Amino acid sequence: MSINKFLQQSNRGQSVIEVIVAVGIFVIIAGSAAISVISSLRSTRLAKEESQATMYAMEGLEAAQSIRNQNWENLADGSYGLSESGGEWEFSGSEDQPDDNQKYTRQITISPAQRNDNGDLVASGGTTDADTKLVVVSVAWDFVPTRNNEVVLSKYFTNWQQERNVPGAAAPEYGTCAEYCALVDFNGGACRSNANQCDNNNESHKPIGDTFCSSVSSDTCCCQP
Repeated sequence: MSINKFLQQSNRGQSVIEVIVAVGIFVIIAGSAAISVISSLRSTRLAKEESQATMYAMEGLEAAQSIRNQNWENLADGSYGLSESGGEWEFSGSEDQPDDNQKYTRQITISPAQRNDNGDLVASGGTTDADTKLVVVSVAWDFVPTRNNEVVLSKYFTNWQQERNVPGAAAPEYGTCAEYCALVDFNGGACRSNANQCDNNNESHKPIGDTFCSSVSSDTCCCQP
């Protein structure tokens, strides 16, 4: 074999090796990029679905508050779903699916609240307060068939229409619209001229609170969500 033929064969061999190495590097880089893209898409989708589940859970708490406002006795211990009737929320069944695609399952659980000797709410070991309930809303869904996710929100609700006499606790006192609204689970309140102004500010008119709005031009108590 001549030296020229030997060199030509060696060059061809080196070219084949270089191609194989280049293809291998490309596959590794492309694979890593694909994994990163898929992971990013999964994270974005999970965040979106968690946000939607949180909205359904918040809606559950708002519905429970509405049901409480209709009648305290509606907050009976147990697990419930939700439905609407005549424009008002009501408990229905043991769970509900709030979305059209029936992807999410929501359940509202109501249980007695307990207070210690100082009148503070405690998880256990206290005395049952008949005028306070713990409301827990859970929203579950399958992110993938083998992975179940859940969002859970909770809140204590009081029987605001009844003056509570809890051992060791001071009786509730309020002398302004804002203080009254805070007592009935709103973030605050303001006296306005009429109920339409409540609606215009996305607030709720609470007639009982009107007692604390003494001004002739601002005699309507509007509670802020």
